Amino acid sequence: MIRSRVVGDFSEYDTDLHTFMSEVVLPDCPPPLFAIGHSMGGAVLIRAAFRGLRWFDRIVLSAPMIKLAHLPMFGYAQRVAMMLRLSGLGSAYIPGGDASVLAMQPFAGNPTTSDPVRYARIAAVLEAEPALGIGAPTIGWAHAAFKAMASFAQPSYAANIRQPILIVGAGRDQLVSTPAVEEFGVHLRAGSHLVIAGSMHEILMEQQNYRMQFWAACDAFIPGTPLFG
Repeated sequence: MIRSRVVGDFSEYDTDLHTFMSEVVLPDCPPPLFAIGHSMGGAVLIRAAFRGLRWFDRIVLSAPMIKLAHLPMFGYAQRVAMMLRLSGLGSAYIPGGDASVLAMQPFAGNPTTSDPVRYARIAAVLEAEPALGIGAPTIGWAHAAFKAMASFAQPSYAANIRQPILIVGAGRDQLVSTPAVEEFGVHLRAGSHLVIAGSMHEILMEQQNYRMQFWAACDAFIPGTPLFG
């Protein structure tokens, strides 16, 4: 299967966020402003914080895409993705991937959540509106993601961020590397991190006991929420 549009660089997501903030949020929403970003969205917020864009008083990240899990040959995979993209295959799905909507797969063995009810709810939404679903990544997206994650791997990257950030990792994450998330959090100058033991990647789609840990940490970090009162 071939997709028509290829994400060539995460700067495209940077532009999307900047446009949304400047044209929608800032003109109509009075401060303070807070942001929650999950997985790839978390990576985009990290990039904004690194560039010194202080739109938000505080940022909370849920299992941010710092590095992929179970990918020991990271550098090799990055080079392969680059070569395939330069060969004109950027719009093709990654090897073994296709247009099948990932969230429509059977619950058993899924890498996102241990909550069957919330998993079924998302599947029902996608069944009603298939256009909301996504398939496997394209080679072009993988190449762009590898470039972004390679920059996160530099210790100076996190150390140069001055934005207050709370990073919440998932103890049983099969998609994002939790050790890499913890390592990134260690180098933050104005942030902190924690790991919710037992949670899978989609923390906010997880069982209630995991979700409540996330929201308790969020409430303790965001001024004006009950724990601050």
